[in-house]
Amino acid sequence: MPRILVTPRVLFERPGGWVATLENAGFEVVSPPPDASLKNEAALREHLAGFDAVIASVEPYTRAVLAEAVRAES
Repeated sequence: MPRILVTPRVLFERPGGWVATLENAGFEVVSPPPDASLKNEAALREHLAGFDAVIASVEPYTRAVLAEAVRAES
């Protein structure tokens, strides 16, 4: 089952039909732990491992972070 990491906390604070829509399409929807900080590249890389997609917020998706994510999929 493909996994989606959803980083904007506001989405999980106000759940709606979006979760059911993704789950009905066959996705596992996951949010980071409440104490997770994704404000630096190292932490973000750690949390991206094992996900097929991200609904992102303001995390530092630098060229290096994205390149590593692509390599991990290869």
